[in-house]
Amino acid sequence: DDGAIQVNGETTDRQSLAAKIRQVMRVDKTKNVILEADRSVRHGYVVEVMDIARGQGIEAIAFAKAGEG
Repeated sequence: DDGAIQVNGETTDRQSLAAKIRQVMRVDKTKNVILEADRSVRHGYVVEVMDIARGQGIEAIAFAKAGEG
């Protein structure tokens, strides 16, 4: 709910997200992500994160239910 972004458990920001995704893709050879967002995150921010991921070659985005609390 504070706008923080985590990739594989490591916190990053929106400006560094593309580079972080590329780094993970080189190591994991994956083109899939699971996106989990707190209920309070605005829809537009989630879409921005999705667009960044797709721009780096992510082909599939699955949604996970955010944890409570």
